[in-house]
Amino acid sequence: MALSFDHVYLDVQRFRLGAYCSTSEKGEIATPFHSHNKGQFIYAEKGTLHIATADRQYFLPVDHFIWIPRGVTHRMWTNNASVRMFTIYFDNQHMEDDFYHATGVYMVNNLLHEMVRFVVNWEGHIGRNQYAAYQFLQGLKAILPGVSKTRQLPLLGFIKPRDERLLEVIGYMRKHLDEKLELGQVAGKFGFSTRSLSRSFNAEGTSFIEYLQALRIIQSMELLVEKDFSIGRIAAMVGYDSITAFSHTFMRFTGIRPSAYTKGL
Repeated sequence: MALSFDHVYLDVQRFRLGAYCSTSEKGEIATPFHSHNKGQFIYAEKGTLHIATADRQYFLPVDHFIWIPRGVTHRMWTNNASVRMFTIYFDNQHMEDDFYHATGVYMVNNLLHEMVRFVVNWEGHIGRNQYAAYQFLQGLKAILPGVSKTRQLPLLGFIKPRDERLLEVIGYMRKHLDEKLELGQVAGKFGFSTRSLSRSFNAEGTSFIEYLQALRIIQSMELLVEKDFSIGRIAAMVGYDSITAFSHTFMRFTGIRPSAYTKGL
């Protein structure tokens, strides 16, 4: 049985050594901004998850994991009706590698996938007195830096703009992904010139087109998880005129075709 956010938060803050396992399921993933005094590993078993920190927003699809270092303030939410996320909070022992000090989303390899499957139903604190379980989790933690060298995807850590006007623009883009959105048209709606809006995106390390494509692919992944619509219908719902164009863009952002992604769900 999954525990409440408040219950888990207090339990995690209290323990000093060991690890703490927790499962979040349908209807339970919507947290306020918070931080932990432990490193946090989250694996997406079913559904997708959004994670926001002070300056970036991350998207966690199925069979990926996110590492959130201790002390990093973040909040989480999902747009999917059916979700299952498995989390391990680790003590602060043996975290010298740079991996443990940066937030990141990574693809799960076969070894990590099997290790997570073995522990996915564990709940609560695992201390040193539970020798076998404790050592297994320490081994899982130890392989994460190596697993993280798997290719990171472009949409798995995109900007969270500080410019309030740009946030309004992005909010509009999110609500109108099924439409043909062009830089000049969107700029005019919010009082930007085409050049100034382009510069605003460039100042955040991206472009209007790149950000728009990322939003479209993220929403398509959320829709594909629900399995309510065909790939062609979803392509149209996120603004693509053809399945081919959608498939090429999906491949560029995720490394796989939409059809392959749905087979793995």
